[in-house]
Amino acid sequence: MNDGVVNFPGDTEAWRAVMLDTYSLRCDEFEGSLFFQSSELTGARYSAQAPFLTDSASFDCFSEDRVGSFIEFCESINSEYCLVKSRHCDLSQFSDRFQTDYGFSTFLLDLSGGHEAVWNERITSKTRNQIRKGLKLVFSCEWGGRELLEDFYRVISRAWRDLGSPTHSIEFYRNILDRFGDRAELLVIYCDGIPVSAALCLTLEGIVYHPYAATLRTIRGSSINNVLYWEIIKRACERGLSCFDLGRSHRDQGTYRYKLSWGAKAVPLYYSYWMKDSKRSLPNLDTMFVRMSCSAWKRLPLWIANRLGPHLIRKVL
Repeated sequence: MNDGVVNFPGDTEAWRAVMLDTYSLRCDEFEGSLFFQSSELTGARYSAQAPFLTDSASFDCFSEDRVGSFIEFCESINSEYCLVKSRHCDLSQFSDRFQTDYGFSTFLLDLSGGHEAVWNERITSKTRNQIRKGLKLVFSCEWGGRELLEDFYRVISRAWRDLGSPTHSIEFYRNILDRFGDRAELLVIYCDGIPVSAALCLTLEGIVYHPYAATLRTIRGSSINNVLYWEIIKRACERGLSCFDLGRSHRDQGTYRYKLSWGAKAVPLYYSYWMKDSKRSLPNLDTMFVRMSCSAWKRLPLWIANRLGPHLIRKVL
């Protein structure tokens, strides 16, 4: 929270409550910025802003005279490292005690002029054709709240399992809906009455976010994912919102180029790490162990993945 202004979901008291309700994570505060502590599979403790989200606004106006007090804070919370997620502030520019990962960007789509302007002026012709293709197969698109939660979870849990990634429990998503109230909505897309694509959307200060979204692997070639994005855009425009934050992608991922095809602007993210041991390297999730674990996870029965997932994903803030 920067000077009392809340910009992103992770800076809100609602997100703090979700974290405490679901995972009972330790929460420390530095000048209004919330840091949640978890531990790696190795047992090493670490702290991070905006857990399970792209970034936070609370360090966007960081100044050099605050570096010393922030380093003291990091040293006091008994973590091996501390992660600041920002789209404006690179802490390694202030002190050599920080290392920054520059690999990620988030993507902002201007919604001014309404959905017709987005369709005609920003989306590429290829993406428009994919939306038309997907719309031919869609039975219905439903917006709502807790009444759609089970269908949303059927999609998100299976899709994430198929990607080799653990997902949160259904209680995590229920807590988001409860804590954010009318700022949170679920979108579920059905084909022949079966939920095949879904998103959880959060709206703050004229911006819509979709931090949790997925489409079933069995339906991906049908361009349903494009319909999901298009429905979010239309809904946001109907509500007079100014921007769609499409979330982060790594520059080496295909989703990076995909989001650009929607006319979104790439905004670099600065993931700055304070390391207790200055010789420690940045955390690396692209290792042989991680790749083998993902491959094994894909083969788990869904009920086992759903049971184990929350115990693992809480370690990746």
